Amino acid sequence: MITKKEQLIALLNLTEEEKRFYDTEEGMLPLKIPAHYASLIDPDNPNDPLRRQVVPSSEELKIDERTTLDPLAEEEYGVTDRLIHRYPNRVAFLTTDICAIHCRHCFRRRFTATDQGPATSDQIKEAAAYVAEHPQVKEILFTGGDVLTLS
Repeated sequence: MITKKEQLIALLNLTEEEKRFYDTEEGMLPLKIPAHYASLIDPDNPNDPLRRQVVPSSEELKIDERTTLDPLAEEEYGVTDRLIHRYPNRVAFLTTDICAIHCRHCFRRRFTATDQGPATSDQIKEAAAYVAEHPQVKEILFTGGDVLTLS
């Protein structure tokens, strides 16, 4: 698993923009690339699609009126720690913040990789109670993080 800048530098010829990310990475989505995935990246092509998916760039640090860490306004619609009720007939349950890989375009970076782990029994019960009290909810989306990381 590639999780450190030094590991990435050993594998790829980083651009200046990619290197600049590490000047101010605090609070950003950490690096996490499975070794096999990293081996598929062209080390000399900064536009390699696999690379663009997972290699940090200073571009992702640009926050302005068009960008936000919560682009879907999920915090506004959060009804419990892990349950989002944005649409009348459906809710989204954040099962885990764990992902097998950290995609640089992640729209849940405010939640993913926060080391909370899978939802606790209490969080599940709280979400279930909310759904039971709202009969208009007909659909529950299990999301997160990567649901497939759960056993």
